Amino acid sequence: MKKTDDNPSGFIHVISMGNTIYTKSDHVPGKSWYRTDLSEGTVHGKPRAAGFVDEIAGSLAVTGSTAWVGEEQVGGRPADHYRGTVVFEELAHYTGPAIKDEVRDYYVKLAKRRGETSADLDMWVGKDDLVLKSQQVTTGSQGQDQVVEEYSDFGAVPAITVPPADTVATWDEFVAGKAKS
Repeated sequence: MKKTDDNPSGFIHVISMGNTIYTKSDHVPGKSWYRTDLSEGTVHGKPRAAGFVDEIAGSLAVTGSTAWVGEEQVGGRPADHYRGTVVFEELAHYTGPAIKDEVRDYYVKLAKRRGETSADLDMWVGKDDLVLKSQQVTTGSQGQDQVVEEYSDFGAVPAITVPPADTVATWDEFVAGKAKS
């Protein structure tokens, strides 16, 4: 995310467990997290916290502007860096094997809602064909947005625990707290 006075690092800490996402926040006095129910917030069967790798990989495969940038290191591993620009109006009309229809439709819908017309995309792919990093930069009605995702420890089962219940606010409590700040 962008660096702001409320978020000087630009990072957002999110934990996804089952049908709930926990997001770190200091907008609710006495709470350090808020939770969001994902019963209606899933994308093609996976929570949004799962990242944008499907959208970026598919869009890069579709756009004619994709080019190999060079070989770089990501997390100490050699990777091929690819870059391209996707125009969302063009992507909306694509039908083919490079990106699933529901993934394409979600990505285009999200972009339109944000007033975005295109995205500059980068992807770093390891020599074993596993994606190591992705980046998208878009400009819309709310200004510029950048999302960088890094992937590692493939096949490992992470030890994830949810925050203690007494530190978690509901979505409504978060919205009320945000309105006061």
